[in-house]
Amino acid sequence: MPTTRLRIGEALAHLRKQRGLSQRQLAARRKVIPQSISKVETQNPTVRTIEEYLSALEATPEDFIQALATVHRAAEPRISTGRDRGTQHEAMANEAFDRMMDAMQEFRRVVQGDWNGARENGE
Repeated sequence: MPTTRLRIGEALAHLRKQRGLSQRQLAARRKVIPQSISKVETQNPTVRTIEEYLSALEATPEDFIQALATVHRAAEPRISTGRDRGTQHEAMANEAFDRMMDAMQEFRRVVQGDWNGARENGE
């Protein structure tokens, strides 16, 4: 299973596609080469890079959290064998998803704090 960081890139790609933009179009908006967009969507973006990416997409931290939830839900394993076993696996998946959502909320607080701090400092 890919790591949360990889899912962050998937969430950014999801937002880009939701807005009907190609990697090339987003690269033009950010004034970077298209390969850098691909790198953000497939590797480990920094918080600053995520912030810049979201700004270019005119997306909010809430949009980003929603996209993260969407890609994580899509990646959840679907279990269809044995009623008890399926229920147990479903409970484990739900617990893992809840922990992941808690981590994303904490990430959101950090990102929102960085953005608010930058605004207060006139950046």
